[in-house]
Amino acid sequence: MAFKINFLGNEKETLLKFNKLLIGTFLIQIISLVAMPFLAKIYSVEVFAVFQLYVSLLSIVLTFSTLRYELVILLVREKYIISLLQLCFLISIIATLIFSIIIFLVSYYWKINPEINKIDFFIYFLIPSFFISSSLQYLTYLNVRNNSINSLMQIKAIQIISYLFFSIAIGCFFINWRYSLIFSDLLGKILALCFFLWCMLSRNIRIFNFKMILSLAKKYKKFPIIGIPSSIVNSLGGYLTPLLLYSTFPFIVSGQYALIERVILSPVGLISQSASQIFSARLTKGIREKDKNISKDFNNLFLYSCVFSAVISLCIFYFGPAIFNIFFDKKWILASSIIKIISPLVFITLITFPINMALDLVGQQKKQFSWEIFRLSVHLLGFLYIRYFSLNFIHAISVYVICSIIASLVFILLAKNELHKICRNFK
Repeated sequence: MAFKINFLGNEKETLLKFNKLLIGTFLIQIISLVAMPFLAKIYSVEVFAVFQLYVSLLSIVLTFSTLRYELVILLVREKYIISLLQLCFLISIIATLIFSIIIFLVSYYWKINPEINKIDFFIYFLIPSFFISSSLQYLTYLNVRNNSINSLMQIKAIQIISYLFFSIAIGCFFINWRYSLIFSDLLGKILALCFFLWCMLSRNIRIFNFKMILSLAKKYKKFPIIGIPSSIVNSLGGYLTPLLLYSTFPFIVSGQYALIERVILSPVGLISQSASQIFSARLTKGIREKDKNISKDFNNLFLYSCVFSAVISLCIFYFGPAIFNIFFDKKWILASSIIKIISPLVFITLITFPINMALDLVGQQKKQFSWEIFRLSVHLLGFLYIRYFSLNFIHAISVYVICSIIASLVFILLAKNELHKICRNFK
């Protein structure tokens, strides 16, 4: 098994890399989709709701895991990479300790009502997941920098297949255990991290150079100073509305949306993330080398994404409900009616997510932050609209989709404008 960390890398056409990683991720997701009907039969609607609540909370708190220094991995010269990885590791250790203290204080002093009492135990899973997800996050950026497409696909495959295996195995022995999906997700991440570390054993990791680490932390301090508030708002904008939906509607209802997220939105997100990794690597290399072609690459990726997302979203709209009803039993009948509603969200996600780091990587953190405030405001207004008019669950999902589309369109315009602007400044 070959795994090489090559900081110089071998350049290929951006579109070819996009296709390779896209196809690989898509094939991995096929396995996930095949397994989902089995999980839906094994577990109740409530189990899916608890798992999605856990995922949403984890995504929000991960904002603090490395103080956004993982983004610097894409920008610095080769000689600083090891020190930067060590900086991320130290920050994640400290952040995990602080997070653990907070979790135990909350669990001790939290005066919980009977409904919350049913799910309070899952917050303890957040502690190991926080550290492991943090480690996978900054190590993944290392692969992105190196354009290690095979490695990225291997890690995705290990994590997803392990999660599915443990979910089915635990479900067979511990029928409908409330935290089965959470525990399986944690085991999958542990195996992926172990694989990553094993592959890096040949790497010459020198002892900690604290002088260099502190120097890098100081030099790139704008990333935590500006990036942390921005990431908090970004996470809230992306996950607050689903969290509010879970708090507004009972688990027996909100769990229906949780399954749709597992079956459709999560695979779409992973495919889009693959495109983002390729474009981010190309963009940062172009910035370092002052390559004007990054604007052309952006336009090509945008057009490619539009065509691809149109095909996928139309297939989901016209064929999704019928296919869903074939493989999932009647307890998920509400979920099948949500599929058509979220098809426009699939379309805009596949277009926006591949370029989601563009503003950060061109040094426009303030504009990124402004957009994230705008997106959060739009979603909060949408939720207030839902509560004020007491909309049912289907209408609430529709409002959420509309808000997401509005925010995404604004981001696309901002990213396109900034990339063209920076290219004009290259000599």
